[in-house]
Amino acid sequence: MIYKAPDTIKRPSWNDDYEKDTERYLEKLKNLCHTKGTGKYTTKIARFQVGDGYAEYMVISLRPLKLLHVDIGDCWEYQYIDRLKATDIKQNIDQQEAMAKLFSK
Repeated sequence: MIYKAPDTIKRPSWNDDYEKDTERYLEKLKNLCHTKGTGKYTTKIARFQVGDGYAEYMVISLRPLKLLHVDIGDCWEYQYIDRLKATDIKQNIDQQEAMAKLFSK
């Protein structure tokens, strides 16, 4: 199931404080996900290449699979997101974390 952020959580606007606004927005989404789900992957973000950017989805829970669309930047949506299973999401996140660890040194 794919959810969108409630209208009460204001999306970051394109201004001089965009990065700070984005950090605040993501923190609010994390707090929301923590109230709705639990697990090792809760609040982690799965990213999928779309167009010139990424479609991003924050994990609420894997059983059942519940994702929150992170509508920042260009707000891309992944056209096959409804076809993915929890194992696909885990693999995506694990790959991202491995690449980040590899290139962080």
